[in-house]
Amino acid sequence: MVEAGSRYKNLEKSLGKGAIFVLGCKTSETIWTRTLPKKGQIFEGVIKHLKSNEIGRLAGDAKFARLRETLIGDRMAFFRRTMHEYTSTTFPDLYLTEADSFMNWQ
Repeated sequence: MVEAGSRYKNLEKSLGKGAIFVLGCKTSETIWTRTLPKKGQIFEGVIKHLKSNEIGRLAGDAKFARLRETLIGDRMAFFRRTMHEYTSTTFPDLYLTEADSFMNWQ
C-alpha cells in the first residue's frame, strides 16, 4: 500500500478525497496502483470518465472526505503513540526532534 500511496494521492487530487472509498472492489486494485498511468492522455481520459458518472460525484462528497480524514487521523495518532512508546522505552536518552517533525507531516 505504501508503494501505491502516490497513485492514490494522485487520484484523490483529481477526483476528491473520497476517491479511495468509491473506486470500488469489483475493479482490481492493480488497475489503480499499476496499470493506470500517473499522468497523460490515458489518465486524463479515465478521470474524465469517472467524473462523468456517480463515482466522480461520490469521490468529492464531503462525508467520504470526513471519513478519510477521521481514519487517517486515527491511524496517525496510533502510529505517533506507538513510536513515542517504543522510542521512550528503547532509547530513553534520545531526543526526538527529527522523529517528532517527521510525525507532524500531515
